[in-house]
Amino acid sequence: MSYSSGFEGCKATGNVSGTQYVGGHTGYADNSTFTGCHATGSVNNNNSTGNGFGGFVGYLNNSTITGSTAAGSVTGYKWSSAFAGMVRGTDNLIKCASFGSVKSCNNACNAGGLIGGFSGTVTIDTSFSTANENGWWSGGFIGDAEGGTALIADSYCTGNVVGAGKQGAIVGNQGGVV
Repeated sequence: MSYSSGFEGCKATGNVSGTQYVGGHTGYADNSTFTGCHATGSVNNNNSTGNGFGGFVGYLNNSTITGSTAAGSVTGYKWSSAFAGMVRGTDNLIKCASFGSVKSCNNACNAGGLIGGFSGTVTIDTSFSTANENGWWSGGFIGDAEGGTALIADSYCTGNVVGAGKQGAIVGNQGGVV
């Protein structure tokens, strides 16, 4: 069974905390579209475990986000990002932006300006991140390209990238094709 949902012109301003798939706008998005949506609250992991923490969405699968922003700080665990934490399937980030900061754990965790970690196929087009990243594997766009393919076009990142493992201005750990 497949579900789908669509959001247009909506804004989320509250702070969110949890242990799995936590997002400033949406926790878990499958077969969804977002257009002109914004999240400004902080996202916090209330435990020392869990996956998928994002300033906009915690988990993204087979979805498209267009013209949307995330501006809150993110304190997560594995697959944490200022925008989309864990990304699977075929996904598109078009004209999206992340601000603020993201911090994940310092032991086999990742932090990314737009994506914490992905497998599948992702397109980042005409997007940017000014977020600062701090994690075991940290990247200005992607913390962990664990598998699959990413196409990044007409996009930029300017945040500071620090951590204890692998760091990169674009990708922290490259296991796929970028």
